[in-house]
Amino acid sequence: MKRYNGKVNILHLLSGAKEAEGLTVIIDVFRAFTLETYLYDMGAELIRPIGTIEEAFKLKETTPNSLLFGERNGIKVEGFDYGNSPSSVNADIVKGKTILHTTSAGTQGVVNATNATQILAGSLVNARAIAEYIIETKPEVVSLVCMGWNAEEETPEDELCAEYIKSILDGEELTNMDERVAALRHDGGEHFFNPDTQENFPAEDFWMSIKYDLLTHVLEITKDEIGFVTKRISRSVLQCICDIIAFFIANTFADSNNNGMFLCHFLSDIIKKLIYRKRSFTKIDQIWSCIAIQSA
Repeated sequence: MKRYNGKVNILHLLSGAKEAEGLTVIIDVFRAFTLETYLYDMGAELIRPIGTIEEAFKLKETTPNSLLFGERNGIKVEGFDYGNSPSSVNADIVKGKTILHTTSAGTQGVVNATNATQILAGSLVNARAIAEYIIETKPEVVSLVCMGWNAEEETPEDELCAEYIKSILDGEELTNMDERVAALRHDGGEHFFNPDTQENFPAEDFWMSIKYDLLTHVLEITKDEIGFVTKRISRSVLQCICDIIAFFIANTFADSNNNGMFLCHFLSDIIKKLIYRKRSFTKIDQIWSCIAIQSA
């Protein structure tokens, strides 16, 4: 099993975002970066994380074909199109749109991670993809920042996400994730099942947020002349072919004293050269998801 050999720091809240260095994963499971991960899967054109409500309204004026998403204390911002709920939208609503997104925790972590060399948006739904990206890119330092409630109070779901990503990086993947995510219903996710808060925290948001490893794309947050922008990094044909070769050859030669892995790397190098030469990179998340399910 591949693993990451660099330094991993688990940090917390707004102070943790400010301390973060190296490749930094800003984690917000309930619900900022779960939402953003789903939005790209639904066909959103672009997502812009924004620090303040005022900035979001101002940017809306100059951004055509855009929608305002955001919350404060979990409640949709007055005048915004949508709140922070992944279950409240679908592909018909967001396909081709630019999303302007501001929240109480996740996007605050982004704007405060000023010492990071690279920022990724973290959630359970693409946690494995994040870990695999880190293993592939080999940064010197990784910071996993659990943003918690309003960036002020630690929460079980963000802590679990960080622990899970780190376990994959360490080559010692957690084996009780089904039980751990289910337990969040009564430890961190209670508000999704409280009748008094259903309007702002629908139960379906909880179930969507705990579907760990559902999606295979990574969200990188960079900055351009306008501000922060979240971009989708998808698995390429190259990555998927090499992984498929590794899986089948490693199993075929399981008893051959590492000969299988040697052959795997040899063939992978050949395929890399062919694909780089032809530049035939395409996004095949759905195909890869099916392969992953079949081989699991």
